[in-house]
Amino acid sequence: MPELNFVNKQEFIDWVRNHGGRYEKNNFYLDSFSEYNAKLLNISDLNIIVSQSSHNSSLNIYDSKLNNIKINGKVTLNLEKVSCTGTVQAEQENLTINKSDINNLLTKARLEISDSTIRTLKHCGTNLICINTDIADIFIDSIHSLKLNVNQIDKCEIRNQKSVSDCQYSLKFAKHSTIILKECIFSKKAHFKHCDFSKSTLYTYDTSFQMQSYQDIKWFKKIRKINMDDQKTYIIPRDECRQLKNIAKKNENSIDEDYFKAYELHALMQELKLFSYRFDTKFTLILNNLSNRFGRSWLIPLVLILIVGLVFYTWYFHTTLIWKNSHECIIGYLKYYWMFINPIHSFYLFDKEVTIGLSFFVDTFHRILNYYLIYQFIAAFRKFGKA
Repeated sequence: MPELNFVNKQEFIDWVRNHGGRYEKNNFYLDSFSEYNAKLLNISDLNIIVSQSSHNSSLNIYDSKLNNIKINGKVTLNLEKVSCTGTVQAEQENLTINKSDINNLLTKARLEISDSTIRTLKHCGTNLICINTDIADIFIDSIHSLKLNVNQIDKCEIRNQKSVSDCQYSLKFAKHSTIILKECIFSKKAHFKHCDFSKSTLYTYDTSFQMQSYQDIKWFKKIRKINMDDQKTYIIPRDECRQLKNIAKKNENSIDEDYFKAYELHALMQELKLFSYRFDTKFTLILNNLSNRFGRSWLIPLVLILIVGLVFYTWYFHTTLIWKNSHECIIGYLKYYWMFINPIHSFYLFDKEVTIGLSFFVDTFHRILNYYLIYQFIAAFRKFGKA
């Protein structure tokens, strides 16, 4: 296999001409070659056009610094230890990138990337493998076989995955990152393993999750819908949340099941109109969301118990004759506050002589709210104790 070292563009031009190729207007036409290793230095733009007679040929570029690379034709291109500050554009059948640093990568080829850094990847081919790679912005369209093991992602967009059958994902997303899934189907063979979505927001449109299992997943910070025009919304996709909930249920993962169930209920709350025949359902969902985020937060009802108790205790105190007759300061009676938030306290918190009818009304109304908040507080803990 010939070893080729080109210090500048003129040396590469001479090599092309000597091997039956042509150089015209910054285009290198390779008419006939089998396999070469090329080391390219100080070459700004590299536009290689491979003829049909060089079908199944292989071009290996290594230890090179380039600005832009464009390959047209059916050829296997291997990039190793390549630094490209511009764009790599390849339409050939096979592209392998190893230990390289590339700014923009546009390709339809069968692509395999390992131990590399790609700032922007747009892939519209059929096969993609990424191993131990950093990608800032990734766009994938109409792929059939996908294996991603990516260390750090800022934005990931996957579209038109109508028949994703053999897919493996191991992903870690950066803080405030974005994932967009549009018209995708993740079939039963799709497998998510060691993925960290905890700092990212998922946007979906017409996406179906059918995978059987997953392993070691930290789920999304937020789940939202996008519309047909790719406009982001604050609407939660109920169908996608229901699908992920059922997958978690099949895997007997009660924590994730409760997580997606809460999102599903939140989505239903968004769908229902306030003044409709299902007002009671809407009102119940609103109360559940405000009081414990559909069972996800025990801290909210605890704080509400203390705040609501303080508000009603102040109201209760000002309905008694202690305030009406002498206008005594409530600070001297704060010790009774802790007795007041006890739902089984006596109706006569103070002496009977100072308690009037309005005091009983305030106390009864507070007890109803207090019992409800205590129930929501217990319900939030109950998810960890369910069989």
